[in-house]
Amino acid sequence: MSANNIKTSKKFVSRPETLISGAGIGAITKNPLGDEVVKPAERVLAQYGISRIVDNLWYPDQLYLDMLKAIGEQPRGMSYFVAIGMNVIETAVFPPGINSLLAAFESFAVIHDLNKRNRAPEDTYTIRSISQTRIQVIDGTPYPHEVIYGFIHAMTRRFISPQQMFRLERTYLNPNNPNDGGALYNVFIE
Repeated sequence: MSANNIKTSKKFVSRPETLISGAGIGAITKNPLGDEVVKPAERVLAQYGISRIVDNLWYPDQLYLDMLKAIGEQPRGMSYFVAIGMNVIETAVFPPGINSLLAAFESFAVIHDLNKRNRAPEDTYTIRSISQTRIQVIDGTPYPHEVIYGFIHAMTRRFISPQQMFRLERTYLNPNNPNDGGALYNVFIE
C-alpha cells in the first residue's frame, strides 16, 4: 500500500524468509497481562513445534504475527495489543544519550530493523519531524495497528516532560481496509 509514496506491509502477513529475534518476541512470552495473553501465544508456539522462546535465537516473523493474531481473537484482544505495545517501550533499554522524543523514535526505528532479518523494505518505521511540537510516525510493519499505537503512546509518555501533555492521532493509509496497509501517526506535544 502507499501513501505519500511510502509502501507498507499488509497486517499479520510476513515474508517466509523474514526472521525476528527471540528478544523481540519477549513482549508476549514475558507479558505481565497473564494467561489471556500467554496461553494463546503458547498454543501457537506448540503448532510451530517450539516449547519456549530463547532471546538470542531467530524465529519466523510469521510465528510472532500468528501469536499476535491468536491474542487478538480473545475477547479483550485489542486492549491486549495496546498493552503489549506499551510493555515493549516501558521495558526497553534505550541507548545512552537518548534525551528527546524525536531521538527516541529514531532509535526505535533502528532497533526494529536490528531485530529483524530478511525483512521486506517496507517493514519499517519512517520518522518525520514536522515541527518542534509535532512528529509523524509512518508504520509500514505487519504488526497490528493497536500494538503500534501502544508503542507510540508509551514512547511519547516516556520521553516528554511530566508537565507536558500530548495528543496522538492515527490515520489508516487504507481506510477502507486498514489491515491492508500501515498508518500515519501524528504526535502533537501540547
